[in-house]
Amino acid sequence: MFRTTAIMSKELLRDEFAALPLATQIKTLDRELKDGDPRRLLELSASLRDHAPLAYLSAKLLANKWLGDAENREWFAQFLVKEEETAVDKVIKALTEKAREVLLAKKRSADTLHEHLCATLVEALQVVPIARLYPRCVCSIAR
Repeated sequence: MFRTTAIMSKELLRDEFAALPLATQIKTLDRELKDGDPRRLLELSASLRDHAPLAYLSAKLLANKWLGDAENREWFAQFLVKEEETAVDKVIKALTEKAREVLLAKKRSADTLHEHLCATLVEALQVVPIARLYPRCVCSIAR
């Protein structure tokens, strides 16, 4: 069964995207993110068995201040808490690593990025049912 995700003016087949090497998936995400819908790209990335593209894209959206928008944060939180534990763990690690990277580089955007990260995590914690709180992910957040 082929699942498709509409991206920009063409359709990218999920199975074709999944068959690409990780480096090519990353390049494709970067290219499609320029004019594509980040939500559709997140959904496409989440449909893969490998969570690396999803983690990469999430960190890129944090760095691009997409998560600075309250509506995007709310959508992302709802989206993220539906994913499996390993995906959530990998995304949280990617987000915190991106924030750490920006902080260590002493970029001016570090404070804003950290605010967006914290607001995103708080939003996710507000929508996740308590029974679904993943102990490992909570520990990742606490670090």
